[in-house]
Amino acid sequence: MKTLYIGSINEFSGKGMLAMVLAMRLKAEGYKVGYMKPLGKSTSSVAGRSMDGDAEFMREVLGLNESLEDICPVVLTQNIYINAMQGAELGLMGKVEAAFKEVSQRKDVVIIEGADTLYDGTYLDLAPIKIMKSLDAKALLVERYEDDVCIDCILTAGNVLKSRLIGTIINRVPAKAADLMKELVVPFLKRKDIDVMASIPEDPFLGAVSVGELRDALNARLLCCEDAMDEYVERFSIGAMDVDSALKYFRKTPNKAVITGGHRSDIQIAALETSTKCLILTGDQNPSETVIGKAMMARAPILVVREDTLTTVEKVEGAFGRITFRGEKKIDRARELLDANFNYKMLYEQLGLSR
Repeated sequence: MKTLYIGSINEFSGKGMLAMVLAMRLKAEGYKVGYMKPLGKSTSSVAGRSMDGDAEFMREVLGLNESLEDICPVVLTQNIYINAMQGAELGLMGKVEAAFKEVSQRKDVVIIEGADTLYDGTYLDLAPIKIMKSLDAKALLVERYEDDVCIDCILTAGNVLKSRLIGTIINRVPAKAADLMKELVVPFLKRKDIDVMASIPEDPFLGAVSVGELRDALNARLLCCEDAMDEYVERFSIGAMDVDSALKYFRKTPNKAVITGGHRSDIQIAALETSTKCLILTGDQNPSETVIGKAMMARAPILVVREDTLTTVEKVEGAFGRITFRGEKKIDRARELLDANFNYKMLYEQLGLSR
């Protein structure tokens, strides 16, 4: 049985995407695959218990039979945090080891999705490197592209993980950096004994959020087009200029959300004449009936928020920062990107799997 730990140094680098796509591919090729997330932070309530929402989603998508308690044995709650700060012996590593014993039964491969970073959980005695050693896991590192900072992160992780690191994936690489990655970065890391198994190009759709996710993040009122809440927003624009300038700008920006004041009917109408997925109106002010009618014709939901434009922009930026892969369209796109760019042969060889 092979165990693969997927981790990163920086948050939101793409661990969940990689874990899901790898598990789905291995299953399709006939391997019996398990999944585990030792430390969960994306909490939700299931039957009155705190559970990790991402682990719950992975259990559903991968068709796993193990309980959520075994798939994600430790969910960070305020009680756990307080007890850890007070020096209590929590025995959390024991829970992780017991859960791993359950999820790994009769499996060929177990994929372990790490916490946010390679140091998360250290104060709980759940440092990722300690988990890897305890479960005898190989490590695959995922890092999003950030100029030379990305290279520093990968080298730092290599120094920590040493022989457990079997390779890295550099995610969200802009088109302008593709040649640099191929000609300089990949050979450089190879000379440092770190294999780059994939350089994944930046994809606007994978960075998108659904209208429904925006509504939840903003705690917004929905005025129309509830049937379009699963549409994806790839970028956002702020409607604070004159209408002629706004229209020119909106035409250049597809699949967007437009943030503007509830009183700016001119901007709202201009936005709805272009590729706009939703309107976000600030100041807790409803638009005119004319705007609502045009939005319904364009199938563009209108979200109304209490906050001002600046506060709303900050919340929207936060929503875009927390990329999720829930939804069939996103999963399919992620699989396409990895199929086109990931060196599965190298991974299988490093894990000792036959194809």
